[in-house]
Amino acid sequence: MGAIYPDHYVECAGVPVPTINWTTVSLLTVVIWVIRSALWSSFQQRARAILPDPRQEEAVEKVSKYIWHGLYYLLTSVWGAVIMYYSPAGFSLSLLVRDGCQDPNLGPVHFFFFAQLAWYIHGLAEILLYDANRKDVLLMIAHHFLSMILIYGALVAHLHRIGLMVMLEQDFSDFALYIGRMIQKYAVDPVTGKPRHLFAQRFLTFGIVVMSVVWLICRKLVLFGIVAYCSHYIYHTGFFNLPRWRQTLSVSLVALLLMQVAWGMALFRMCYEQIRVGAFKEYYFDVEKKKKTP
Repeated sequence: MGAIYPDHYVECAGVPVPTINWTTVSLLTVVIWVIRSALWSSFQQRARAILPDPRQEEAVEKVSKYIWHGLYYLLTSVWGAVIMYYSPAGFSLSLLVRDGCQDPNLGPVHFFFFAQLAWYIHGLAEILLYDANRKDVLLMIAHHFLSMILIYGALVAHLHRIGLMVMLEQDFSDFALYIGRMIQKYAVDPVTGKPRHLFAQRFLTFGIVVMSVVWLICRKLVLFGIVAYCSHYIYHTGFFNLPRWRQTLSVSLVALLLMQVAWGMALFRMCYEQIRVGAFKEYYFDVEKKKKTP
């Protein structure tokens, strides 16, 4: 991607290849789990205040997870945006594809990448321990592995600029997604599966429309723009002329975009149904598999 520039190897000559400090990543993973455990009872209390029937323990656990993930993605959205704002490339897509090996003060950038790796390791364990019965569990596991490959590859290939933008659009849209999920749990009657009253119906419509718009902007338009810029430069360089990690990143970005298209189709369908009839059927997004009856 950045290798298409004639002076690429001159600019990056002698610059050490960044490495992942796995000790730091491991410690951060433990810290994340400790914070999760310490705050979980507080999340459960707030979840019961949101739900129409606080006795539903399964729903309480889900909303607790939405609160936990929503807080994290709000933090990383702000954190990542601040890092990008002060970076040489800023938010320019045309500059993102250039190598960042000469960027100054990369310590905070690397630490941010380590924290994100730790979060996805925590998330993978969370899926296997608590969410193995989700309908989209395989897609979620693939998404987490793909995210870790992108984070690792963007760092070691001097493409942290692209990595920062991808993480920013993913994290902000995830924040909007979890806010929307909490609105849904508040608004929908757990017995009938429909909004509890007119205000709940309108609130739910507002939530899913905002969620869909954010998803469209971040995970479709922005991510497509990143992939398009990378593809433009790869076209002039030749895919097989790229270093191996850059080839891996290119394929991974396209795979990530296709995942967002699959999830987006389900989300937009739910949004359409909510606007059209005032209620929608769940397709993915933390839906449990139906239990087999004996």
